[in-house]
Amino acid sequence: MNVFIVWGKERSHEIARGLKRLLETTIQGPSYFISDDISGGKRWSYVLADQLDKTDVGIVCLTPENLNERWLHFEAGAIVKFSKSANLIPYLYQLAPSDIEQPLADFQCRLADQEGTRKLVLQIAHLCNNQKEDVARHIFDNLAWKEFNLFLNKLHNKNYNRGSVQKNDESKIDKQLKQNHFIEQENAICEKDHCFSRHFWYVVPANSNCDDAFAPLIDYNKDSNRLEAYGYKDGTILIKVHGLLPGLSPLSESEIKNEFEKRKITAVRI
Repeated sequence: MNVFIVWGKERSHEIARGLKRLLETTIQGPSYFISDDISGGKRWSYVLADQLDKTDVGIVCLTPENLNERWLHFEAGAIVKFSKSANLIPYLYQLAPSDIEQPLADFQCRLADQEGTRKLVLQIAHLCNNQKEDVARHIFDNLAWKEFNLFLNKLHNKNYNRGSVQKNDESKIDKQLKQNHFIEQENAICEKDHCFSRHFWYVVPANSNCDDAFAPLIDYNKDSNRLEAYGYKDGTILIKVHGLLPGLSPLSESEIKNEFEKRKITAVRI
């Protein structure tokens, strides 16, 4: 079984590494992957594409400062889109389930406390092999949680910048480097799957207050000629992007057809 641990920003990265150590201690057998595992000299984008393709469980490490991090949403979306049977588990540090917006809110989350982390461990043990649950529970309760809890307490005492990603936070050079990184990652995934139509459709309501959350991903799609959008007289927008838009649920194939049929007379491409 393959477990892909998704992170975004510094504290989430530390949690991902700590969580990987915890899982390796409690459940032996599965392959646990974070981006740090890519060896020097490897084409990281192709290694990443291969890992996403064979993922059975995705764990998304969410913190107050990375809720709108575009890289995190892209990888989470890729796990859901490319691995239809994969389990996606948001892991919440200093967050409540009510803090999580669509589409990640659709998935059963686990809190980064003792009970939530135990449930996460036992869920993976169950998916791996039912006989591993008792062993995993024993190791977690008698050894692993104490060490992991100390690790989380140390994180709590560190200072991190809170808040969502703003596109003005990046210099032009840094923005371009990240977009090149994003394009290479996406192209590798699509090339491996022999498909260049990996995208999601959304209906964005009129007077939506999500501009700041959407801006980084919309900018990327514009700059890479991936954006397709249709405006309607009522102010609603039907939009196609590569990646997950915070606060909105992607449309199913039937919903996409219904939207086009319902709105085709008034649609204006923008």
